[in-house]
Amino acid sequence: MAATLPRTRPARLPLRYRLQRLIGHQHWIRRGRDLVLRRLCDPDSAPPLGFTVPFFGAVYAGRLDNFIDWSVFHFGAYARHELLLLADIFDALAGASGAPPAFFDVGANVGNHTLFLAARGCPVFAFEPFAPVRERLLEKGQLNPQLSIRVLAFGLADRDAVLSFTPPSGANVGTGSFGGEGAPASLALPVRRGDGAIAELGLPPIGILKIDVEGFEAEVLAGLRATLGRDRPVILFELSDRTRDTFATEEGLRAALYPNHLLFEVGTRSVSGPYRLRPFHFARTSEVLAVPAERLALLARRVAGLGA
Repeated sequence: MAATLPRTRPARLPLRYRLQRLIGHQHWIRRGRDLVLRRLCDPDSAPPLGFTVPFFGAVYAGRLDNFIDWSVFHFGAYARHELLLLADIFDALAGASGAPPAFFDVGANVGNHTLFLAARGCPVFAFEPFAPVRERLLEKGQLNPQLSIRVLAFGLADRDAVLSFTPPSGANVGTGSFGGEGAPASLALPVRRGDGAIAELGLPPIGILKIDVEGFEAEVLAGLRATLGRDRPVILFELSDRTRDTFATEEGLRAALYPNHLLFEVGTRSVSGPYRLRPFHFARTSEVLAVPAERLALLARRVAGLGA
């Protein structure tokens, strides 16, 4: 049974922007909204207009020249299908245990997922080493002091180190990466081995883990090997071509996770539509949900597609 996300109402802005937001919030329209809105206000050339809008019980501050913020303003959320999925997972886990699961957001960016889960009652641990986006994430936490958000100023990897980082270009500030090819790296940012950092900081067991690190997923999983084996969280992560090459085979990917798990492909039919779970295919799936086998029946009561 899919979660229902409440509508949000924009703060008072010039009429053209309010009309754009109205178009974006017509979630029943499956195709064409993104194209229309990009022609009216492309995020790569949008003005640095600041806005503050309600966001699922929290307050979201952003700017139109940032792609994640632009998406929140126009569609109500970035990757709305992921939030719907995470909401259903949260409800299932919290309902079974009587306590909210801890959400670890690795590659938290400006805080779209962090703020959403925190507003649902999750204690959130957000890992973001890139200062320009981390500052925007911290701003959201300051605007919502009632929420449990802890921001950690380092990335996760398979070792403690300072690594070369290629900054993002354009409006999507979440495309920076460690160890990527292309533009030369101009920054050196800290990373920690996840198992060691979690133990040293005394962080709680992971209930839900989201990893979005632009091809660095294998290193993050390797550094969390002991923690994943102990906590067996539900994991949502990207499987880009670069990450796929790192794992080489489906067996390589599965070996990086805990034993006895199931994998699903996560997708959606529209830019702000509901999620859709389908069978996992290593060669073509780009967004993956990993579920521990012992939690499948529990999650299937809330998460559409797991009981098929």
